[in-house]
Amino acid sequence: AVEKCNTASLGDAREALQYAVIDPLIKYRTDYCPAAKGSGQLAVPVSQRLLPLYVSSLLKSKAFRLQNVTVDDRYFAMLQFKTLPIDEIMLMVYPRLFSLHNLAETWTDKNTVPPRIPLTAEKLTRQGAFLLQTHEHFIIWVADMSAKFL
Repeated sequence: AVEKCNTASLGDAREALQYAVIDPLIKYRTDYCPAAKGSGQLAVPVSQRLLPLYVSSLLKSKAFRLQNVTVDDRYFAMLQFKTLPIDEIMLMVYPRLFSLHNLAETWTDKNTVPPRIPLTAEKLTRQGAFLLQTHEHFIIWVADMSAKFL
C-alpha cells in the first residue's frame, strides 16, 4: 500500500488495503463455505480473523489517514512501514496492552512477557493500572479509583 501511494493517490492506496481484506474473504466464502452463502454469516478462516482489525488500524495510522496529517509526518510514517521489522510495524498498527494491577495473579512465568489483554474499552477498569506499549512510547494509565487498591 505504501508503494501504491508513490504511483497513485492516497485514496487508491486506502481502497487497495480495503480490497486486500474483502477479496480473500469473498474467495474463501465462495470456494470453501457455500453453505454460509445465503445465511448472512461471515465465514472467515482462522488465520485471517484479525486481518480486518489490523487493516482498520492501519487505515487510521498517520501514513494512511486522510485528515490532520502533515506531509512530513505521512512520509515519515510510510518510511517506517517500509524499513522497520515486522514486530515494530505491528506495534505501530496494534499496540500491546498489559494489566498491571493484577500482574501477580496473571503473570506466572517471570521469564516471559506478561499476558496481553485486548485493546477494548471493556478491559479498562476504574480500579486498575495499565501499560500500553506502542512503537515509540510506553504509556502507563492509572485509573482514578485505583489509588484505593494500590
